[in-house]
Amino acid sequence: MKIILVHPASDPLCHERIFGLKAPPLGLAYIAAYLEKQGYRPNIIDASAQEMSSEELESKLKAADPDIVGIYCSITRVRQSLDVAKIARDLGATVVLGGPHANYDLETLIKNENVDVIVRGEGEEVFTRLVELTESGRSLECLNGVAYKEAGKARINPEAPLIPDLDSLPFPAFHLLPMEHYKICGSIPICTLSSSRGCSRKCRYCIVPEMFQGRWRGKTPSRVVDEMEHLSLTYKPSMLLFFDEFFTEDLRRAEAITDEINRRDLNIKWACMSTGIDVSKELMIKMRKSGCLALLFGVECRVNTSTPNSVGSGYEDIVRRAFSNAHEAGIFPIANVVFGFPGENRRDYENLVQWIIDLDPDHSFFFKAVPYSDFDDEELTRMETFAYKRFYNRRNYVLKHISRSIIKVSKHRQFPFDFLIKYSKWLIKTITEVNKL
Repeated sequence: MKIILVHPASDPLCHERIFGLKAPPLGLAYIAAYLEKQGYRPNIIDASAQEMSSEELESKLKAADPDIVGIYCSITRVRQSLDVAKIARDLGATVVLGGPHANYDLETLIKNENVDVIVRGEGEEVFTRLVELTESGRSLECLNGVAYKEAGKARINPEAPLIPDLDSLPFPAFHLLPMEHYKICGSIPICTLSSSRGCSRKCRYCIVPEMFQGRWRGKTPSRVVDEMEHLSLTYKPSMLLFFDEFFTEDLRRAEAITDEINRRDLNIKWACMSTGIDVSKELMIKMRKSGCLALLFGVECRVNTSTPNSVGSGYEDIVRRAFSNAHEAGIFPIANVVFGFPGENRRDYENLVQWIIDLDPDHSFFFKAVPYSDFDDEELTRMETFAYKRFYNRRNYVLKHISRSIIKVSKHRQFPFDFLIKYSKWLIKTITEVNKL
């Protein structure tokens, strides 16, 4: 059974262009590793990282002559995902979609003439079982966790149970990917990993709680650090990025991970995301000592607006304290902001951008609230451009930030001087990129 997993090409998102970010398709790498564990020999085509044209991708797929093609589908690459589906369909392969937008728009996408199956939620066990059933010519009727077509009719099966023990999953199959392409700041090599899945929060714009049945599950600290150590030794990245939605959901576990890194005396630089802002300064100091360079805070809640997402000044004080604590601990705080919610107006948005500036993060990511927004895409793009220019084109921002960065990086073991040089060069280039928007 020839299995190809595809990460379709897409136009780089604004934050990817500005931050020089190319990350490996982590979900596909975990699925591929699970397939290998069951005796299959999948391949991954990352058309995005390798900037493949449609013709180049079609040529690769033709050469592979696959039986099954699994395609990652997100909101930013729906058209590209369906283009790949058409190529795979014309080759006679079984076409499977997965990913956040495939779950969000399940009922529409399963009706597409070039899509055979959609995997709901976690992919490892369900996709592998799908391969087994397809290989033996059996129906998917009893396979939970899929939507599929039978006799031309779309059918949606119940959700599959979540994988009970994330420690049982193999390390991601990065050996199937062009690892030399994955960088941040344009030139700093990275690897990505996940220490947990899901999120207990129920932000109305996010598909993650639905994909993971409203639950958060974490790998054990020793298993997390095993994976960090494996990636560091095997691929030698300058930095590891945790792509968890909520690394600090369990604060005791987060602390145990940092303790385990220090116990093994690993010299690893890493960063993570925290949907919550309840990480204490004491824990941040521990995280920094274990090599944590940056902490991304989700601060999507609206401030000073009349929308349902509005929050009071008490929340603002907590957020300010979290950003201040990160600076004092020697960590780069980064603000993750989703904008353009239904009911918001331009003034609300400008107030939000000013609030982010007042928080004084080292960087900020601004994400469009698609597909929910009342604004059209053209207006959202103007708002996004306004935010990045307003944030980065401030007087003395570069000098202030580089001087602060030197102080922070110097607090880390084995001062990463080369990292700092690359980072500083990239920061100056960032201002140029912002002004091209």
